[in-house]
Amino acid sequence: MPRHRLSDYVNAFVTSVKMTARGQKPQSLQAEADHAPLFGWFRETVALVAAVESAAKAENIDPKAVVFRLDSRVTTLKTVLESIHFHAAQEYPMLLHQRSQYALIAIQATNLNDRFALLRLNEAEGLTDELRKPLTALARHLEVLPKN
Repeated sequence: MPRHRLSDYVNAFVTSVKMTARGQKPQSLQAEADHAPLFGWFRETVALVAAVESAAKAENIDPKAVVFRLDSRVTTLKTVLESIHFHAAQEYPMLLHQRSQYALIAIQATNLNDRFALLRLNEAEGLTDELRKPLTALARHLEVLPKN
């Protein structure tokens, strides 16, 4: 385990004081400020995925048991929900924090894939009307990616 010298902590403190005095933010906080609508959209996406999971539980539907074809492969409701959750909670924010010039394009492309998966999922057997409601809300939410 690396040992940190006191000078490392002092340098970090001095740097943070200088940035604060200049009105600057750390890169991760700056990304959230620069893309506030997107970060709000990410949080809403995570909440809507949780709503689908809650509805499945309330309907006694095992997300692993809802199987459907997505292109040429077989997948499940659980896999689709986990993918969408991962993208919104971890992947998209990481892309924006890295300040990649292609971050927004990557988010748009991945979101398009998630929307397609939900479209195919909606055709799956074993979905109740009560489960389709939050799935539809999630699909509609993914259709409106904020411009940023």
